[in-house]
Amino acid sequence: MATLIDGKNLAKKINEATAQRVAKLTSKYSIVPGLVVIIVGDDQASQRYVRNKHRTAQRLGINSTIKELPIDVSQAELLSLIQQYNTDDSVHGILVQDPLPDQIDEKLVTKTIAPEKDVDGFIQKMSASYT
Repeated sequence: MATLIDGKNLAKKINEATAQRVAKLTSKYSIVPGLVVIIVGDDQASQRYVRNKHRTAQRLGINSTIKELPIDVSQAELLSLIQQYNTDDSVHGILVQDPLPDQIDEKLVTKTIAPEKDVDGFIQKMSASYT
């Protein structure tokens, strides 16, 4: 028998808990969580998804940045940008939005994100699939 989940109510509870944790980090430790979302190209569905995540993050007290790159960005440029965010102490989470153009190796992009900043948890998923 399936269990019905009220997704809106669950999301509301998770967001409330997250906002409280962010407020505590900010007030107690002067840490404002920072999220960077990198989006390549102009896929409308991805743009909408990223805008919604950005608004939610800001509403929760998270410093959210969207970095938009052109569809013809080189892999080297994208990897370099990720490395910059990996070493930026004000950035605590990095997300590279799918889909990526053909000239970009998605697995290499995923491996380039520092595991502690991997919002999607892909590094852990990739490691688990090899065991």
